[in-house]
Amino acid sequence: MSYPSRFFVVATQNPQHQVGTFPLPESQLDRFLMRIELVCPIARSERADALGVDRREMLKELKPVFKRETLLEIQTAVRKVHTSAALLDYLQDLLDASRQRH
Repeated sequence: MSYPSRFFVVATQNPQHQVGTFPLPESQLDRFLMRIELVCPIARSERADALGVDRREMLKELKPVFKRETLLEIQTAVRKVHTSAALLDYLQDLLDASRQRH
């Protein structure tokens, strides 16, 4: 099977109290770029769910923002941008600070 040159993977983990799921070990968590915890939906979304609005049907209405080729061109252009060591140090400090749980 051949995959496009760019793709992403979304992984889910059910709440711990559900049967058959366990917290991922640290050795697996570090493979993810980000972590998003879902909370209770806002009232408007909850009402739409209660009325039976199927969010999956809304996906059919989505239109591409640009073509795949354009995305590849943007990705190529980004690789050519020079980034100073000072900026990278600053970004790493920001990332580190965002990981600290207080």
